[in-house]
Amino acid sequence: MSTTPLEAAEELARLLRGALEETGLTLHQLARAAGIPQARLASWLDGGRGTATGFAAEELRAVADALPGHYTVADLFRAAGRHVPGDLDAEREQRLLEIYRRMDVSRQRSLIAVAREMA
Repeated sequence: MSTTPLEAAEELARLLRGALEETGLTLHQLARAAGIPQARLASWLDGGRGTATGFAAEELRAVADALPGHYTVADLFRAAGRHVPGDLDAEREQRLLEIYRRMDVSRQRSLIAVAREMA
């Protein structure tokens, strides 16, 4: 059964409200961490009103990345009624590599050191 845009908006709103509650993040903190306007994220929490054009894939990815270990990109895509893109791990790896390549050598070394500590 296919999801209507309103059902998808409501499902994404439920997921995001739960995520904010679980993580203790505020709407402002999540919007800032995801790099999307707070008003846009607030409209998603309001059941998607004002999002008739749908949810941008990059914004969904950014919100998933900003939710530390709680929700995956696939979770947000499903909730938003979007087709889940294939091989999300490879995509995430590619984005990290692109960021790494734009850094100077000292920042690359710092990133490697931080990654080692996290692993």
